[in-house]
Amino acid sequence: MKKIAVLVYVPDKEIFIQQFFALYSSVMLSPRLKESLDFIIGCEVGMEHLFERDNCKLVYLGNLSNEQRYRYLYNDKPYVFINSWAHFTTEESINTILQYEYSLRIDVDTFISPSLIELEVDENTFFTGKGGYIGGTETKTNLKRLAIELDFKQRGLSDIGSTWFGHSKDVVEIGVKSLEIARHLLREEFNEEGEWPKWFAPVISMYAGELALNDSELEINISDKFDANSTLAISVKEIYTIHCWHSNSFFSKNQYAGGEYAERELGSNFGELPEYSFLMTRISESLYDGKSIVKDGVQQYTPKQAMITGGYLIWKSLPHIPRTLWNRIRRIFQ
Repeated sequence: MKKIAVLVYVPDKEIFIQQFFALYSSVMLSPRLKESLDFIIGCEVGMEHLFERDNCKLVYLGNLSNEQRYRYLYNDKPYVFINSWAHFTTEESINTILQYEYSLRIDVDTFISPSLIELEVDENTFFTGKGGYIGGTETKTNLKRLAIELDFKQRGLSDIGSTWFGHSKDVVEIGVKSLEIARHLLREEFNEEGEWPKWFAPVISMYAGELALNDSELEINISDKFDANSTLAISVKEIYTIHCWHSNSFFSKNQYAGGEYAERELGSNFGELPEYSFLMTRISESLYDGKSIVKDGVQQYTPKQAMITGGYLIWKSLPHIPRTLWNRIRRIFQ
């Protein structure tokens, strides 16, 4: 049995499916990650065929935001971000997660570094990245007020990232509690959308996660090695996960989705986060072309196929290939 369950929800939109296959590529390129990780995928009915692949399991086929309890009270529109927690709503899903020693809850616009395998997680220890939803004193004041109203502990942990890593039982416990808090916020707290980056209804899931973690007995480690920004010129080996934030700098998920990198050549500095992120998205194009699953060529994405695809893209893009380049690629993902 593999050690780590990667919990990810893939919305039924082309851009998110493309992002998933880039995330998938970052795992399948590394023999160590492939041997240790399974994706536990949440998606809507009708998308199942996309994920009939190695290291993928489907445990929840639905859309939480369609349920009345996960709709905004002020306009009755669905709170779509709640879907990322679909894994914590069914007995089947929870039992599947608990088969793994550890769980990594992660957004679809991310990548995983092989260094994650080296991280040791003690009992009662929980890792997260850094968020970006605390826009000032108003948000902090409201979160403190809610902790008092709900009789929660306040430990001062703030601006917690969306990536969670810990023992599966702890990830499930925090996920279930976060769902309960999110329902309370949707029903009782927001009678209007609010204003970003102040108190803002679309960020309810992040507020709920912060409240749940502060109220837990876990030792919380907020590490910049999780949710590392894809624009940082640092080595992939120095971090555990990469998050593609909204940015005007390279690598930007929005610029990629907007076609701004269509003519961009792959650089040689693929050991650092920006070029590594770009490489993963380009490799993912061999699996998903932005409209449908690619039928020709890659049916099951093995490390060998990924290396061939990545090598071809780099060879095509670089005018002069050093003899040591292929060995450098392999060392990154070992």
